[in-house]
Amino acid sequence: MFSLLENAFKHSNLSISEGGFLSIQVELINKELRFEISNSFETTGTNKNNMYQGGLGKDALHSLLNKYAQFGYSLAYKTSENIYTVILLIHGQ
Repeated sequence: MFSLLENAFKHSNLSISEGGFLSIQVELINKELRFEISNSFETTGTNKNNMYQGGLGKDALHSLLNKYAQFGYSLAYKTSENIYTVILLIHGQ
């Protein structure tokens, strides 16, 4: 979860846009942890072309989850307008 939080701050437009935001929701329901993080971002310049296209960060995250989420997980990424959202579900026993 720390990696997702770090990326949300890194890629958000909090410091350059008055309407910038970062939102975090964490729930534990029936032994399943649901972590959702959303952030606003700018779609101008080079950011527009390579923002959230994947890379080492996603590979490292999947590697960690494969190692430590022993009962499985699911990870979803969504982009709409200027909002990027990641939803991580870690399944319990």
